[in-house]
Amino acid sequence: MSRLRPLVHFTVTSGWMNDPHGVTFDGEKYHMFYQYVPGVTSWESHLLWGHAVSDDLVNWQEIEPALHPLETEVGCWSGSVVINDDKVPVMFYTSPKNEEWGHGRVVAANGSFDWKVWTRTSETPLVDGPAEPTYFDFRDPQVRRDGDVWKMT
Repeated sequence: MSRLRPLVHFTVTSGWMNDPHGVTFDGEKYHMFYQYVPGVTSWESHLLWGHAVSDDLVNWQEIEPALHPLETEVGCWSGSVVINDDKVPVMFYTSPKNEEWGHGRVVAANGSFDWKVWTRTSETPLVDGPAEPTYFDFRDPQVRRDGDVWKMT
């Protein structure tokens, strides 16, 4: 018996997924990224950025994950994707500080023109998060263009 699947809502073929983010159109295809833990059906901190592509925003093809955590990262959590002035895709994501999951750092990675290879822009986070935890859940950077200026919230 085949597994029942949603007709429109994207799901991975195996593993746990959550938080679709970074939906972007490159001029030919739509790219959707999502929190992904392969091989299990429950949340774990070492999240990857799963990656799917579509021609029409309805039919999605799951491809290789875009981003894997470095040895120095707990995981690659939610964020956003933009295409910069040089037509290079850039992802901004949350990299939690050790096991202090509520205290994230903002890290960036540049994508190749085919969107299959992602390289961190620096070993140093763009935003290191609060020095002293006065609140939790510093994560999920959203980047957008406002005229000639890029803004992050």
